[in-house]
Formats: sequence, C-alpha cells, structure tokens
Amino acid sequence: MLNSSPKDGTWVEEVKNGENPAFRRWKLNAYWQQMKKGEPVIFWISGDPEPESAGVYASGYLHTDPYETEDGWFVEANVTNNFCSCCTWLK
Repeated sequence: MLNSSPKDGTWVEEVKNGENPAFRRWKLNAYWQQMKKGEPVIFWISGDPEPESAGVYASGYLHTDPYETEDGWFVEANVTNNFCSCCTWLK
C-alpha cells in the first residue's frame, strides 16, 4: 500500500479527477525489501485535513523495483484502476 496526503498536491488531485497518474515516484519508509517490479499495489489517500475522506482510491502496479538514493528508498508506481471514476461518492 502506498500512501499519499492531500497536501502532496498534484497526484491526489489527478486521482480525485478520475485520471490514472503514471510513473510517479514514491518515498518508502518500510518494506522496500519485499517489493518487486510488476507487483500490484493499492493507493491510500490520507484524510488530512478531513478524516472522513481517507481511504483506498486506486490500484495499480510497481513500475520499478525499489531503489536507494541519497534521500532514501523510492519506487515508481502507476495507477491502472481509479476508483474515483466509478464511485462518485469518493470525490
């Protein structure tokens, strides 16, 4: 599960508008050793500042294996199933 916050901006807006963002880089805090390119992933948007809006908004897959940079561990992931486009109550 990859987590994003509304304060993270563009990605959250795109998903809530029904788009399928691709090739986005995600910072990993844990479990990067267990992730592999091509694996399925679900995308959680936190409810900050509105707790009732928190939830799973999309699913997709890992586009890369996790990789380490001087800023930490990252992975690129793509949205393939945007639940906002079929569930109007998520918007």
